[in-house]
Amino acid sequence: MTHTPRTPDTGQHDAADHGAAAPPTGSATELPAPPTGGRARKVLWGSLAIAVLAGSGFGAAALLQPSDTAPPTKLPAVDTATVAAGDLTSETTARGKLQYALQVDIAATTSGMLTEVPATGTQLAAGSVAYRVDEKPVFMLSGAMPAWRDFTAGMEPGVDIEQLERNLQSFGYLSVDPSQEFNWYTKWALHAWTDSLGLKPQQSLSKDQVLFSSQPLQVTKAAKRPGDRVAAGDTLFSASGAAQEVLALLTPAQAELSPVGTAVTIELPNGTSTTGKVAGIGAAEEAPSEDPNAAAELLLPVQISLDDQAAVASLSLVSVKLSFGKVLREGVLTVPVDALVPVDQETFALELPRSSPEAEREFLSVEVGAFASGSVEVSGKGVREGLEVTVPKR
Repeated sequence: MTHTPRTPDTGQHDAADHGAAAPPTGSATELPAPPTGGRARKVLWGSLAIAVLAGSGFGAAALLQPSDTAPPTKLPAVDTATVAAGDLTSETTARGKLQYALQVDIAATTSGMLTEVPATGTQLAAGSVAYRVDEKPVFMLSGAMPAWRDFTAGMEPGVDIEQLERNLQSFGYLSVDPSQEFNWYTKWALHAWTDSLGLKPQQSLSKDQVLFSSQPLQVTKAAKRPGDRVAAGDTLFSASGAAQEVLALLTPAQAELSPVGTAVTIELPNGTSTTGKVAGIGAAEEAPSEDPNAAAELLLPVQISLDDQAAVASLSLVSVKLSFGKVLREGVLTVPVDALVPVDQETFALELPRSSPEAEREFLSVEVGAFASGSVEVSGKGVREGLEVTVPKR
């Protein structure tokens, strides 16, 4: 009689033979044991890194795959982390340069001989003489609207008159509220102000005598010297505003995470830091590459306004380090990314600390949401703020 040899029973059976079901979602429960070696969480972290580079903060579950490595006999060393509640914020870092926010060239308003021009470093505030041509002064006044007509009796009402009167009021020579009418009060205030400057009193003001600026200026470079003959429109000197800002060049991906209004932390070269906000984003420009064979990189100029000008009063034209923070999700629960344990292709869990080395491992099944800056949004039954979970020992 011929005997057919039997294959030895190894104890390994397909899950379908036992009707294996998907892990339940709920409070602490015994889920199918996840891989316990270091590889499982390394695979998880690598998948999340790929998702971050892809520019997406959602759908992490589709990229996280469990390891098929057999669990070692010894459990890895772990630390604990706490489930946090709050906003999930992405962070982008870049370099920027501190510079003056306003940079302008001051041109002559009339032709003649330049008889006075401010030296480099001179501060020009409202009421000061900006320069003189043929000994006729040109006054700097505060205002955003340029002088486009003469200020004189009989002129049509307008906001430029109100702008002039606000200056006269700040100098202490207008006794009524500023208006858009050039009236007796305006003439009297002009007369008193010009007389106080030691000039021949005048009750009108030519547009060629006025330089309006939205903020005080500081002369940065002289283009002409006293004695030079100038024509209307010739640049006399360059100036900047007193306020400083930061200019940064960001990649399109960085700029997408840093829209206008985004809070920025600015690390200064003197070891201190200050804060600011993204004030504007310019059009993308190609940045030259040192490698002639490399494709040109697109960069966007980003302006950052400062919350505290005093913090940079002793600095100018220096490089700074920037950290941008954008809120991706508000009021969510988060854990460190490496706290996630992959159970199968669609299920993830948090492992609870064991009360003793001999105690059974317990897991909470969770839903994974957005992730950023090493943290991930989680939700599920039993997941709460302050809950302690395990993470690989660092």
